[in-house]
Amino acid sequence: MQTQIHNFALLRRPLLPEQTISDFHQRVSNNLGSFKEELLRIFSDPVLSDSIYLASPTLYRALRSEMASSERSAPIKMYLALYKYLIRMSSRCTPFGLFAGCSTVELRSHTAVGMSDISKARPAIRLDSRVAWQLCQYWQHQDELSSQLLYFPNSSLRRAPGCFQYMERIYEGSGHFTWTEVEYSQHLDQLLVRAANGCSIESLLLLLASMKVDTHQGLSYIKKLIESQVLVSELEAFCIHDDFLGWAASKIGSLKNAETHLNNLNEIAQVINSDVATAQKAGIINQLLKKNYQIADNNHCPLQVDLFFPYDKIALNKTAVQLIISEFDSLSVLAQQKENTLLSRFAAAFHQRYQYQQVPLLLALDPDSGIEYGQHSLPEQAQYHQTGTDPMDLPAEHTELSEYSQFKLSLYTTALAQNKLALQITDDHLARIKKGGKQQDKAPTEGAYLLGSLVSKSPSAFEQGDFKFLHQAWGGPSAFNLMTRFCHGDHVLKGMVSQGISTEELYHPEHIYAEISHLPHISSANILSRPQLRKHEICYLSRRFCSPNHTQLLAEDLLVSVTEDGQIILFSKSLNKRIIPRLTNAHNYSHGVPIYKFLCDLARQQSDLHLNWDWDFLSKQPFLPRIEYKHIILSLATWNISLPGQWEKAHQKLPLAARWAQLSKPLNVPRLFFLCWADNELFIDSDSDFALQVVFEALERYKSIRIIEHVGQSLPGLFGSGGKSFASQIIIPTLHVGGESLAPVCEHINPCEQRDFLPGSEWLFVKIYCGPHSAERILTDSILPVIKKLLAEGVINCWFYVRYYDQGHHLRLRLRCKTGAWGAAQPLALIGESLSTHLYFGTVSKICVDTYQRELERYNGISYQIVESIFCFESNTVLDLISSGLATNRMMIALVATYMLMEDLALTQAEMKEFCFALAKALAKKVGANQHQLNQKFRDDRALIQQILDDHIRGNKSPLAPFFADRSKTIQLAAKRPVSRQRQHELAASFIHMFLNRLFAADHMQQELLHYHYLYKFIASQQAKEKGGNKK
Repeated sequence: MQTQIHNFALLRRPLLPEQTISDFHQRVSNNLGSFKEELLRIFSDPVLSDSIYLASPTLYRALRSEMASSERSAPIKMYLALYKYLIRMSSRCTPFGLFAGCSTVELRSHTAVGMSDISKARPAIRLDSRVAWQLCQYWQHQDELSSQLLYFPNSSLRRAPGCFQYMERIYEGSGHFTWTEVEYSQHLDQLLVRAANGCSIESLLLLLASMKVDTHQGLSYIKKLIESQVLVSELEAFCIHDDFLGWAASKIGSLKNAETHLNNLNEIAQVINSDVATAQKAGIINQLLKKNYQIADNNHCPLQVDLFFPYDKIALNKTAVQLIISEFDSLSVLAQQKENTLLSRFAAAFHQRYQYQQVPLLLALDPDSGIEYGQHSLPEQAQYHQTGTDPMDLPAEHTELSEYSQFKLSLYTTALAQNKLALQITDDHLARIKKGGKQQDKAPTEGAYLLGSLVSKSPSAFEQGDFKFLHQAWGGPSAFNLMTRFCHGDHVLKGMVSQGISTEELYHPEHIYAEISHLPHISSANILSRPQLRKHEICYLSRRFCSPNHTQLLAEDLLVSVTEDGQIILFSKSLNKRIIPRLTNAHNYSHGVPIYKFLCDLARQQSDLHLNWDWDFLSKQPFLPRIEYKHIILSLATWNISLPGQWEKAHQKLPLAARWAQLSKPLNVPRLFFLCWADNELFIDSDSDFALQVVFEALERYKSIRIIEHVGQSLPGLFGSGGKSFASQIIIPTLHVGGESLAPVCEHINPCEQRDFLPGSEWLFVKIYCGPHSAERILTDSILPVIKKLLAEGVINCWFYVRYYDQGHHLRLRLRCKTGAWGAAQPLALIGESLSTHLYFGTVSKICVDTYQRELERYNGISYQIVESIFCFESNTVLDLISSGLATNRMMIALVATYMLMEDLALTQAEMKEFCFALAKALAKKVGANQHQLNQKFRDDRALIQQILDDHIRGNKSPLAPFFADRSKTIQLAAKRPVSRQRQHELAASFIHMFLNRLFAADHMQQELLHYHYLYKFIASQQAKEKGGNKK
């Protein structure tokens, strides 16, 4: 797979230059009075004052009060808070309010950088999401407006026996959801059908009137449905939009008798667009909200502000950026697959219950009758107290260090022994890790983003390759997860992101990419909001709408299935296509409702690879060195500092600098560093007593701290101007080209054949629990005689068996009883009688009767009665071969049988080779097979393989041919049905898999892999011989 870059990137940088703090320290010189006065002077600047208001209205009021007073009576805590904010807005790049913002970067043939100062920064101001929701709630409760709105069924609504179930948003407090039921009625059913595409209250009343419902009663009923959120209006909370005020003005303006509401809205818009300070705008808007909407909350800012630097003119050399990406490609051997245990457990449970069925999403994740997904999906009575460790996650008593872990340990010991601050990873290191470890294939997703900081002396130095890239994150599956939030304030960025997403979607044009539209909490819309950048979205507990240019998919339209290798597939009934869900933002959805969490996890199913250096078991060591690879800094030098038992009490009388020296000097901690906690970082200059006060406060609170080195740069730096440099982070979007394709998926079928056969129906399903080797004797000595008797007497006309390992190894027998339902009594009695001895001696532990469920999706495209007849032929064939003594070398039987089946399907030699190679590769990955060992086994068995298959190809009479004659006729007949070549290969793989299950007593996956490898190598050698013969 190749990694390419787009023609742009996004730069994130703080409002103030890096030198702000050093200049501040120089001016105050550890003097408390100067410290206070200088902070008050700095924050008298209107922009910086506004930045404090947006971060903390309470702190802003305290600041204004202190400025207005002649005495400096505010506690030192307030000044330290201002000091930390000053550090934040000159050193931390994460956009927040007016502290830091972003600008677009062009990737071109040359580098040119021009940075703008504070006066050129432009805030993009919107209504806060909580205020937007309150306005929508207000409008919905105005009768003159609500009667004109469209109403839709709740997007989580699901029909259940005797009721409809759905999730209701609880707006008070935390904004959680709760499962709710409403009793089923024909009236409600008809109302929901009518409202499917949006419907007014008047239209719903007319429907009820046609059903002889009184108008007054009908209106009361509809209002109760709206109040209980069975029906939701088009003003429901949402997070996918460009501009709430513009959308709201358009919506309200389209309604009758809404002039006052529209004027009030326009008044708010005028204030937002005015030139007054942000804090003043917020005060005016709070007054308008109280006056016009009875909304009053002076402790909460009614505005959401993002900062942009439109006058930054930045172009970076594309070749240099591509060099970074190519070096990351080399580092991909270090990428670690993060297993999503929730997804894998769901897939296993789903397959156990539904096998290959396509099951409605709302049923599959139903909290009562579906499969549990995540802790939050447990019903109330199941949320019992648990202690100890999850038995599925118990650590092993002894874990052998992987090649990668041993490599980390060797780097760590080298750094200590040689007293080195930094160590280099080489290509030789990577080659050894790749050879000695289990390398992760790069995920077959469309794109990813790279986040980090570029450190260079100047733009010209960067051009010449003199730079370092400080790696901070690598993620996906889209390259634009960290960008979409800012598209509302930069139309150039929006256009680039939109084009980039369209390019990503070309990765799998046969499928539908759909954005996940869900608002977990009202206040979270501030960071979750993004424009409509995809043509399709999955709407779940978010605003419904109808648009000719945009398709909303509801949860009720989606089906879930699981492939044989555990991959989860989402499918749309209405579009008849596979759906690839995407969450193109940076939301931490781990505490979301089950369906939202499931969709988000599913979006990452193919892409949960991580390339972040993790010291793992060494992470708590006092010192960890910097790790570099060529231009890339993978990990900064780190120090973990803890206070010994009574240390603080014994040293509290020492000056801060002396106390810090006692802790830091033994570890060689540098003067400049970052103090880290959670996901926060604060720049520290340890020559400042005020900075050390912050450090010791953290030590007192957390008892231990983690600090990382500050990698400085010579002026002017890459991103600098006028003698000042700016801290920066760059987000580089990448595109993966030439990756693996996603697993194919069958179209949705509405089965015309019966799926389920209950006990007592025409199909008898018996489970016989026994060991894998006992199963051989049970099949040949006990079951086969009974089957032959039942077939001869016409009691059954079809049967087959499968070996299974679910809940203990067992045999599964399925018999179709010719005489109907009660005909199952005799076969069951005879089977029980034949197994009585085995039960007595314990070789059979139990016998169960169960429901037979046909795998209609797996064998879609062929009549299931033909499938069952093939299974019957194969079951008879395998047992006859074993009984006749011809099954001494079952691998050779498998090779001939599979080759014959491929011939029956009219596969060419080239298609056979491709087919066997693909399946061998997939199984090898699943088993973790060693290619060298596979090749050696082929060399050992090559003579026998060639003899048996050559005889078959030349038409020599094989003793196996009569056994497979009936199967060949049936398969050749079935192959005449028009199905795609891909579908034909899928059916062939399924039939071969089931035949091998019957043939081999154990180790089925390994045997299947080996047999495909043998066939691939044999066919490849045959083609090579033919090619050589043709040359002669």
